[in-house]
Amino acid sequence: MKNGLTRLVCLIAALIVAVAVLTVSVLMVRDRRAVTDVQAVNRTVEVTDDSLETTAVASVIKPPAKETVKDDISKKEKTSEESSLAVKEQPDDSVEAEVSANDVVQENKEEYYRENATVVEVIDASKSEDTPTEDEVTVLLRERGFTRFPVTYEFAEGGDYEGTTEIAGDSRKTHPIYQTYFEADNGDIWTIFVINGNVMANPASYNLRSPHPVQLLISETEELTSYDNQTDRYFVTIPNDSAVIVKTVDRIDAQTINSITDEEMDNL
Repeated sequence: MKNGLTRLVCLIAALIVAVAVLTVSVLMVRDRRAVTDVQAVNRTVEVTDDSLETTAVASVIKPPAKETVKDDISKKEKTSEESSLAVKEQPDDSVEAEVSANDVVQENKEEYYRENATVVEVIDASKSEDTPTEDEVTVLLRERGFTRFPVTYEFAEGGDYEGTTEIAGDSRKTHPIYQTYFEADNGDIWTIFVINGNVMANPASYNLRSPHPVQLLISETEELTSYDNQTDRYFVTIPNDSAVIVKTVDRIDAQTINSITDEEMDNL
């Protein structure tokens, strides 16, 4: 009985030792793998960092082509009479490039309008006789009841952008677009535009809550006049319903705007 008990104890002890040894062995293997993995990761990070640093340096510190720079300087410093005559006789490439670029812009603008509307007329703004002066537009808007807010413009003659500027009532200066605001009796805010003498109104407050998928504008005709400052031209168009919804009225003034209801515009 004692011998059997002794053997059982010895077996249990041996089993415990074996498990302990196996556990230590597994931990050692894991530690070795962990060390190896860490070393591999470190090597990868070092390589990645080096490659990134090299790429960054290569992109930032890109030496200029010295010979090219010297050639450019030499060309600029060359001022002989022969070269001057040659320049006079030959066409200016930069001017040709600018003209070509303007032609492309004009073609793109016309294509845009034709895709979204029927183009009725294209007018050179600098030659138009219908663009009112600051003094004339002041009188025009006053007669229509738009007197509460200042009249402003953003583009000078020729299309140069000058920022939002209040007119001074000058009888000599003209601008392709004038605008002012109007607060209707119901509190809605409208933007009033005068473009090449044509008056249009944007029901700004209504358009914010409108059920229509596109903007709605009020005009005195089915035609809308737009101004493109890049080409300094007016585009007279009949827009597609998918681009703009146009509601026509006989006259755009304070009385007419106050009489237009949301229901009327919703049903357009």
